[in-house]
Amino acid sequence: MGCGPSHDLTTPLYLSCDIGQVDAVRLLLDKGADVNQAYKDGATPLHLACSRGHLDVARLLLEKGAEVNRPDKDGRTPLLIACSRGHVEVVSLLLDKGAEVDRAVEKGDWKGTTPLFAACCNGHVDLARLLLEKGADVNQADKDGRTPLHLACAAGHLNAARLLLDKGADVNKADKDGRTPLIVACQNGNVALAPPPIPPRSPGGTVTLADGTVIHSSVAPALPPRDLPPVPSASGDLLGLLLENGAEVNRADKHGQTPLYIACTKGHVDAARLLLQKNADVNRAKMNGTTPLHLACAAGHLDAARLLLDNGADVNRAMENGVTPLIVACEKGNVNVARLLLEKGADVDRAAEGGFTPLYIACMTGHVDVARLLLDKGAAVDLADEDGETPLAIAKLFDHAAVVALLAEHRNSTRFLGESRPLPLGPPRPQRQQSDVQCSICLGPYIERAWTKCNHSFCRRCITEVCRTNPPTNRAPCPFCRQPVLLGELTRRPRGI
Repeated sequence: MGCGPSHDLTTPLYLSCDIGQVDAVRLLLDKGADVNQAYKDGATPLHLACSRGHLDVARLLLEKGAEVNRPDKDGRTPLLIACSRGHVEVVSLLLDKGAEVDRAVEKGDWKGTTPLFAACCNGHVDLARLLLEKGADVNQADKDGRTPLHLACAAGHLNAARLLLDKGADVNKADKDGRTPLIVACQNGNVALAPPPIPPRSPGGTVTLADGTVIHSSVAPALPPRDLPPVPSASGDLLGLLLENGAEVNRADKHGQTPLYIACTKGHVDAARLLLQKNADVNRAKMNGTTPLHLACAAGHLDAARLLLDNGADVNRAMENGVTPLIVACEKGNVNVARLLLEKGADVDRAAEGGFTPLYIACMTGHVDVARLLLDKGAAVDLADEDGETPLAIAKLFDHAAVVALLAEHRNSTRFLGESRPLPLGPPRPQRQQSDVQCSICLGPYIERAWTKCNHSFCRRCITEVCRTNPPTNRAPCPFCRQPVLLGELTRRPRGI
């Protein structure tokens, strides 16, 4: 058998490095095999030996002239691959042989990633310590502005995070989206991120990818992808570590999301409790007025909602469009959350813009249990929206028979007056006028109209009918551009537009 490449571009030297046969590697090199001949992915025999952790093979290759800093086609050096695999002795060898400790990937999704990133995101603390002792930059950022501390926090690696902080990592350094390590840790709450699964091996040291492509096993991913699947792991100590080291508890990302906001969105109660103990602002809102309580209610996180309310969350705090936490809970059908809000003093008849009361929303979305709860708590069955539609009318329009039957039971209640009546006292409404903007379906010139995210205009009755044909989600494509339309997400055009 010759020393040249085979028909699939795999050489005998490459295969010998794969299985760690140091004597075979020495023989092939003595017979003239090219120590730096790359596979089609750009990986050299040294890349493969480092990936497999074959120390003696790697040492021999370096003695025979292997290029220690040569990257593969993805920009990964042998050192970066060895760090991602956790091979401490191989890493030490490479560093002794002149490997660049801060050599970063120069292209692709992982542009800016250094060996320290690879060690920290995989939780290889001993490797991270070795790299730092060799002068690795603890605060070097990748193309997304993330530092090794961001990755350690994302993966829930407490000891790696502690090491980085001890070595001077900036605890409040934000990535390009404004996310600090604390925000990243809160996004994962009580979960950590796992390395990607290695594609299945095929005979002969090859790997079969999802698309059927068969390649040599050395090109199996050495780094986790950008979005990683969660696996269980505790992170309370990690949050405490960050806070003890000066993490700003109310620092928001570019979207206005604070650590508490993130924790409540995900339902991470322990994380939220710790943040509140560290004086997180329980009522701090995003630019649109959404508070942590809104998000906990939307997701149905009962324990998170209770924690927020017990710590001073404003139960009637409305978003810019007037939506209260109770309206959010009613829209999502989270009856237990709605019950909690009412017990804590939520206004059962407080309406959002357009006159949408909690009962109206529950009837529109068909959540009969929520509607029953609201009625039992004294909700007015006859309060109409600004178009004059009552909860009964909207329930009939959406064919929610159970809701219609429930409302009928209350027709003779003390709060039903037989016909629609105004909302509770509030600021006077401007006089309704016609608009020069027409409904895209019926061409009616109504000032109060639904407005989809794709900017097509519809009167409420027309778009409601479109969404009605798509129960139970009330989602439909826009009749004109096919953009998805969710009835609960429709907004109102400003008056006069």
